[in-house]
Amino acid sequence: MKIAGATIVIGNREKLIFEYNAGYRDTTTRDSLKPDAIWRIYSMTKPVVTASAMVLVERGLLRLDQPVAEFNPSFATLRVMCADGTEVPARQAPTIQDLMRHMAGLSYGYFGDSPAQRAYVADGFLAEDVSNADFGFCWKVCFRRGYAINRTLIS
Repeated sequence: MKIAGATIVIGNREKLIFEYNAGYRDTTTRDSLKPDAIWRIYSMTKPVVTASAMVLVERGLLRLDQPVAEFNPSFATLRVMCADGTEVPARQAPTIQDLMRHMAGLSYGYFGDSPAQRAYVADGFLAEDVSNADFGFCWKVCFRRGYAINRTLIS
């Protein structure tokens, strides 16, 4: 058994179109999965925040090519932190789309051990409120994907 169970539900505002349950609610007791099962769902902030941002895009209130600096002024003077700990000015500023694609050059401090990641931890960057944080990037914008606080900044 690769997974304990799965539920697929497809519907719209008017009706339930398709529903399928397979597997077990509890693999120890072999209690089958039922439609009213309660699920613990992880990492749902990403799709919820991204879908909400896309609603703003559809309404013309947000653009995917909009610079993040329009919402957080510290992004106007970005620096890229090099492997040796030196900083150079960023060649381009990240956009809303870069945040959505995890291509904004950001990182969580607990993934890896680059100078920027250590600085994030030391400077309290991973604190709860990042709305006015001063960012030093781990790598160049759009250079490589990095699992990070991107959706936190969008929200």
